Amino acid sequence: GSDLPRVVAEVVDVADGADALVAGLLGERLQYLVVESWEQALRGLSFVKQKGLGRVGFVSLEQRNGGGRDGEPVGVEGLNITWEPGYQALGEILLGDVRVVEGLQELLADGLCAKASRLVTREGDVLDTRGLL
Repeated sequence: GSDLPRVVAEVVDVADGADALVAGLLGERLQYLVVESWEQALRGLSFVKQKGLGRVGFVSLEQRNGGGRDGEPVGVEGLNITWEPGYQALGEILLGDVRVVEGLQELLADGLCAKASRLVTREGDVLDTRGLL
């Protein structure tokens, strides 16, 4: 295997019709580089800064604080996506705080009392707990 980091978009497989939803949720994070550890991310960031190569985002497969919340399973109910072997942790890391709703009215109604940090419609509209839509 290659030691080069892969881009998030390369390791996720999105079901037909869910492209807008996933793009709305992940946005620029689809272009983040996936690394094994935060140490690798810091080395990569230092390299990019030293060479003046612009900006880059990293996501580490290394777990912070052991993963799920209070032993609950973490994932996105109603979102049919799969990850390449070895990258399944990205589902929890990037989408573990998300719940899918059917439309804007449900998004706004549920957004006031949601247990999820982010709500998303199938069209890709996202509402987060800070009130950003």
